[in-house]
Parts: sequence; structure tokens; C-alpha cells
Amino acid sequence: MRFVYQYRSSDNEVHTGEMCASDREGVFSALRARGIRPSMVKESPGFFNKLFGKGKRWIAIAMLSAVLAMLAVYVVSLHERISAIDDVGDRIERRGQIYGDPFVLQKFESESWRECLTNEGDVVLAKFAQPGAARVLSEARIANPEILRLACDNDVEILASDIPEVAKMKRMVNWMKRELRSYLDAGGSLSGYLERLYERQRAETKIYDSRIRDLEQIKRAFLTTKGVNADEALRQWELINGELRDLGLKTVEVPQEFFKDF
Repeated sequence: MRFVYQYRSSDNEVHTGEMCASDREGVFSALRARGIRPSMVKESPGFFNKLFGKGKRWIAIAMLSAVLAMLAVYVVSLHERISAIDDVGDRIERRGQIYGDPFVLQKFESESWRECLTNEGDVVLAKFAQPGAARVLSEARIANPEILRLACDNDVEILASDIPEVAKMKRMVNWMKRELRSYLDAGGSLSGYLERLYERQRAETKIYDSRIRDLEQIKRAFLTTKGVNADEALRQWELINGELRDLGLKTVEVPQEFFKDF
């Protein structure tokens, strides 16, 4: 930030100068080091001086918010480009989170759902069925997109004996099969669809990680800052959870500390 200063020389003449510093104290320190005792130090006039001085932090925040907004738009537009699918009865369901018995979910996920999906193409689709799931990004990249050709023809059969967690995964895999067929019918390729699955998962993961940081900041402000009440913290928390819910991402449990005043 730029500051203007004045001082008197030994012959009692008034001199004016300008200097860049982080704050007024920085100007005083720099001038004292040069043997100058200023009689006046103030911010240089002008909107951009204030903006790029005090406003640097807010500019960074605004830029980050813009990037995240663009990512959210990208996820939605990618979804729309590669799919124009309506739900059909109880056979398909849009991508989302599977909530259920943790032991059951851990068991199926450790086996990549092969116990209920015998087709390797369907197993690949299952890896991308839950938005924002980072596990597929940490595993070895799927090298052969031709595996997806096995998923093009027939839907996964949903059995009356399927437990809810398995039935939901099968419905989501069937939804992705329709997404894949729509993408191929529009002129896309198996390799192109696989690349877009990775792109979408990466974008969703970045959005989720950013929102988690926002929630941590809300909690920290509530616990450490006077004047932040539970109603406002809950409102902000639910707003972010609503964004996550709309994107099919995991929502986050509200901290118990928010309810201590109720």
C-alpha cells in the first residue's frame, strides 16, 4: 500500500514523499532508519490504492469463491452434457450418497461391489457412482476404457432380496449406464466418457474439500468469536449443507456445540 509523508529538513523546509509499506508503522520505521522524523504519514489517495492494499485478502477470497463457483457450474454442465436422462420407475436413480450400515458399506466398498456386480464394466461405473468419493482418484487409474463396453447393453437386475444399500448402488449404476449410452449416441467415445468421469469426480472432490474448510471456519468462529450466535451459525451451516446436497455430495453433521443454547 502507498503512503504519503511530510517532514522538515534541517533548513526548516517542508518536503513531501511517497512510499510503499504494509502499514503506517512500516513507513515510520523505514524513515527513522534514514534519519527522517516525519510530521505526517497518511494513505495515498485513490480507490485502487485502498483496494490493492487493504483489500488483498478479500480479493484472494473473491477469486477463490469465483473459482469454486466455476467448478460447481462445471460439474452441473458436465452432468447435463453427458446425460439427458429421466428416472424410470424404480430401476434407476441419479448419483448420490449411500447411507446405511457402516459395516455393510465397508464390506462392499472393499470389494468394489463385485459381490453384487459381476460385470467389470458395472464395477467401474460403481467407482464413480457416489459424487465426491475420493477413493477412485487415489487408486490406480483405469487403463482400459473398453471395459465400459461391457456395461452398455443390459441393466443390472435389482432383486427383491437385495438389501437397501445394494439396491441403491444398482439403481445408480443403471442410471450411469443410460448416461454412458447417451454420451455414445451423441458421438462420444468410451475413453472420452471415462475421462469425464475422472474430471467430474475431481471437481466434486475439490468443491467438497473447500466446503469442509468453510464449515470448519464457521465452527471456529462460533467457538472463538464473540457475537456469533447459534442461530446464525446453524443458518450458515445449513446453507452449505444445502449446496452439498444439491450436488449429491455428503452433508456434514452439525456440531453439538451449536445446540448448547437450546
